[in-house]
Amino acid sequence: MAVTSQRRIGMTGTYEGVPGIPLIVRATKYMRGWVMVGHNDPALAADRMMSYPTGGFDSAVLTARGGPSNVAGADANGGFRVIAKEPNVHFQIVDATAGKPTIVTVTQSTTQKIVVLTADVAAVTAVVGMNAVLASADASKLVDLTFSGTGAGLVAVAAAAPIVHVRLLGLAMGEADASDTTADDVVVDKFAHEAQIMQGCLPLLPDATTPPVSGQWAWIKDNATVTADWAPLLLPVFVEKVSGGLAYCRMPHQRSF
Repeated sequence: MAVTSQRRIGMTGTYEGVPGIPLIVRATKYMRGWVMVGHNDPALAADRMMSYPTGGFDSAVLTARGGPSNVAGADANGGFRVIAKEPNVHFQIVDATAGKPTIVTVTQSTTQKIVVLTADVAAVTAVVGMNAVLASADASKLVDLTFSGTGAGLVAVAAAAPIVHVRLLGLAMGEADASDTTADDVVVDKFAHEAQIMQGCLPLLPDATTPPVSGQWAWIKDNATVTADWAPLLLPVFVEKVSGGLAYCRMPHQRSF
């Protein structure tokens, strides 16, 4: 369950405090011990940080306020919610000749990678398109996605567009409240205490229903909880050990800054 107050952090292994990102996502807040993520929104040309949202990034929250990128479908049930696992990733939907199979490819230039879903837009639903992307080893290394609405609507042609890059940072050392600032992101000094990030082997709360076990990959569910159950647009984390009612996780598990 997400926490609403500071968490007292007991640490094990190697950990350190590092400078955070000098922008806080508008209309968000965090407190000490909350899980923090970086949210690089290409539309704003801005890298920001924020607390991890409840339920991950499968939400209708606007991208500017920390939500996923949205790719429109033929109707509300045919679109996608997408996050990128590295910078400079684009997503594109190309219409295929009627009756042709759905295929997924990745093209690369000197500055970007493009995940291309080629599908018959008169017949292919968002569920089918999602499954095709996730089944592609190359594409699934670059993006995670899910459908909008029921997923039963048809996909639509979409020009290549940049996808928001989301990654795990660590735990907040201090606190900041930008919940009343809705028009713009909030500038902070990345070396100030409220912007510092704890990184290392750090404790999260095991999910009460599906707790993780030591030595496994798990998924962050909210600003304090880790679960063994995968769901779309949750960020992964490696559980070093479970001890004393806490799951000690390696954060970040890849380079964040």
